Amino acid sequence: MTKELEIKTLTSLCEADGYFAEYFKRDLDQMTANIRNDFPIETATKFYSEAEAKDELIAVAKTEGKEKKEDLCRFMLLMADQLDDRDLDERVEQELGKAAKIKMQRGLGLQLSQEDIDYLISRL
Repeated sequence: MTKELEIKTLTSLCEADGYFAEYFKRDLDQMTANIRNDFPIETATKFYSEAEAKDELIAVAKTEGKEKKEDLCRFMLLMADQLDDRDLDERVEQELGKAAKIKMQRGLGLQLSQEDIDYLISRL
């Protein structure tokens, strides 16, 4: 397909009354310039910027979610230590895994159970 045919096709899609026009019409001039300059069609378009912004928001949300989960697990370990509650300890282990739980306990200055010590020794 030639550049001119690609531009003509793109223009007719944007002039039609459909989903493509609704979503991409505002970027027609930029997409046409991209085709003429042999750039990727989405370069510097609004829809591409919006997609990048959404991806960034998702990444931030995942990071914040992980931090909140870790904060909750720290709290649960502290409570497990204070209340001598093995169930809370096991719940944290289910969420993080044994090694990460032990690392978190050490970071909090908590004493390890014999089971946790045995686990560490078995990894030597």
